[in-house]
Amino acid sequence: MQTKRILFGRVACCGILFAFLTLAGTGCAAPAPETADAAPAKEPLKVGLYVDAGSQGGGVIQLARLIEYSPQLQLIPLDRPDLREGKLKGLDLLVVPGGSSAKQYESMQETGAQAVREYVAAGGAYFGVCAGYHCTLNRPKRIGLLPYTFVPENVGSRAVVTAEISKKGAELLDIRPGQYSVIYSHGPIARPCEQPGTGWGEVLAVYKNSISSAKKPKANFAGYPAMLHGQYGKGKVIATSFHPEYRVSTHKIAFGCIYAVTGVKPAPVFPVKKFRPLRVGYNTVLEGKRSIAEVLMLDRQPDLDMNFSVSFPDGSLDHLDVMVFPQGRSKTTVSAVKDPLLLAFLERGGKVIVLGRAAETAPQHPNVIRLADRSKLLEAIRAAGKK
Repeated sequence: MQTKRILFGRVACCGILFAFLTLAGTGCAAPAPETADAAPAKEPLKVGLYVDAGSQGGGVIQLARLIEYSPQLQLIPLDRPDLREGKLKGLDLLVVPGGSSAKQYESMQETGAQAVREYVAAGGAYFGVCAGYHCTLNRPKRIGLLPYTFVPENVGSRAVVTAEISKKGAELLDIRPGQYSVIYSHGPIARPCEQPGTGWGEVLAVYKNSISSAKKPKANFAGYPAMLHGQYGKGKVIATSFHPEYRVSTHKIAFGCIYAVTGVKPAPVFPVKKFRPLRVGYNTVLEGKRSIAEVLMLDRQPDLDMNFSVSFPDGSLDHLDVMVFPQGRSKTTVSAVKDPLLLAFLERGGKVIVLGRAAETAPQHPNVIRLADRSKLLEAIRAAGKK
């Protein structure tokens, strides 16, 4: 009996082994599960950022960063020749940043402004911030996409204020409704108007408090629109009177605005910085597309921690190793290099790199580096940061 059990066990094992080898030989040992065809990767949205005269300040750079570092978006800096040459065609979104709407219109000229109108009317998307909000208003020498007009007497000063986003606004932006602390900086104040041909619009957010200026002590924009949304022709328009790009806490509003008019929400991946990076300030008076390329090049460096919103009275110089004035056409830049706070920064060991007209007016000090070749800027910053 024992011999039969052993023989039976050997036969059974051999049968199992034979079956396994047979299946393996025919390729049926582990049939692969059926898989669906992989979904094609989506192309990033083409986002034009207007960076010619009138687009100025740290907000322009912050918007460029948010777009550049979002895999869902492709940054395309634009200037006035681009508008005239038809480069708006093919864009998924046009962003007009903060600065001066009067200078933006002056740089676009009516030809460029009309190109923007035609782009939006044909189905393009528009996102304006501060001056870009002002450009949407229905008044002379602006683009005029929405049925709202300017209320100059209520424009306030720079401050952190409260904006309340409505339930509908929150749904469009895919964020929570309610109150947000936002940076307001002399932003345009608007009220509805009835003018044919200026599109359709609605208010998505209002200011809950206000800040007046020394020149306008009675200015009060509480209750006025902080965010507008509407349609011009076949295109979608959204604009904020405040600056959502300045603060990490309000980036969600900027992303929501892009989502509201394109259906795509950005998710930026920022460069990783080494410890401890060199802390560098960069004067934010820009020179168009070249400046955008330069600041993004610097921002990508893992050994540099860039501050693109330097304002001396706010104590920014206290946290810097190097301050850069990349050009000097602006009166603001020329006067800044003479600021007593900058002189104190030099005295305590800070380094200042100057180019252009700024080099002509900068103080004579051993820590001031006058750079003739801007292609050597990165090299000069790293050299200045060495102890």
